[in-house]
Amino acid sequence: MKRATSLDQSKELVKLGLDPNTADMCYTNHLYGSMRSSMRLSAYSIEEYKSLLKSFADLGFGEVFEPAWSLGALLKLMPSYHGYYPRLARSPRHGSDYFIHYPLKFNEIKESKAFEDPIDAAVDMLKDLLNNHKL
Repeated sequence: MKRATSLDQSKELVKLGLDPNTADMCYTNHLYGSMRSSMRLSAYSIEEYKSLLKSFADLGFGEVFEPAWSLGALLKLMPSYHGYYPRLARSPRHGSDYFIHYPLKFNEIKESKAFEDPIDAAVDMLKDLLNNHKL
């Protein structure tokens, strides 16, 4: 199971208009002496990671930061409808796959496509919401 959105998913969400400041994690690379690290996922947000690097006086060498979202952060971004919140679900009809139930109206539910990983289901729903100007 994934811990956060993939780098490609993160870039796609930002391109669709998701505010990168809502990310609770990040992908980053930076220099270790004269060697550049590969992109890696950090449990820190971009601002938290920059602050951490500043405390080591290690910022300013061309670091790259890309936002990443955990499942909890993705779900919190989806607005509720009159107290009905989006929820992650699994169903026998979808096998072991995950999907998102999203309340559109009082008794109307939209479902994401079914995915093996819950983060993929949440990204699918967020992309739909962003494309349809619901966020």
